[in-house]
Amino acid sequence: MITDKVISGVTVGVKGVLAFLKNLLIGLVACVYILAQRKKLAAQGKMIIYSVFKKKWADRIMEEICYVDKMFSGFINGKIIDSIIIGIITFIVTTIFKIPYAMLISVIVGLPMLYRFSVSGLERFRVRLLLLWLVRLNAYILL
Repeated sequence: MITDKVISGVTVGVKGVLAFLKNLLIGLVACVYILAQRKKLAAQGKMIIYSVFKKKWADRIMEEICYVDKMFSGFINGKIIDSIIIGIITFIVTTIFKIPYAMLISVIVGLPMLYRFSVSGLERFRVRLLLLWLVRLNAYILL
């Protein structure tokens, strides 16, 4: 009876892992394909827009697409730079206070900043809780 539950639990877990790995592989293949063909795909998209819409509207659409591309790329670059800066500051502070696992803590604090906009309240709470715990731990170590 117990072995049946264990076997079914392991089977469900293995199926979940295999499904995740399959989806990850499909995603990686799609990403590599799109990145390898990005110029060709952009040219084809441009041709579709100019063939569907009048020149005036196609020009406006292309202007908007360029604007959106500029804004999104700037936003993503800003998020990456922000995460790196936060990680470096955390590493410096944890090193100064001689907190163990300074690099790990820096990565734990810096990486969530990349997706802060999607779960901002939860992540800020988690980071503050972690830093509060580290400060208290360091205070106990110093005493």
